[in-house]
Amino acid sequence: MWHQLFLTVYVNIKFLIKIDTQYDVIKEAAEDLGWKLSYEDNDDFDVFWSDLPFSTEKLSKLKNYQKINHFPSMFQICRK
Repeated sequence: MWHQLFLTVYVNIKFLIKIDTQYDVIKEAAEDLGWKLSYEDNDDFDVFWSDLPFSTEKLSKLKNYQKINHFPSMFQICRK
């Protein structure tokens, strides 16, 4: 019974995704998931998707619940 309540709580959560991308598929996927899209330049978001690298300074200012699609020095892993 406790697991039914637990699942109910998490099914109703909506995320705010900040988008800085040229790819429509990211926007469409977020909308399909029911996420609220944000194009504003502020720090109030749950997920941030960007085509550009994320600065170390911005990484250090992320709150515990915020997620991004990059990680520090990822360009070195992807470099040919």
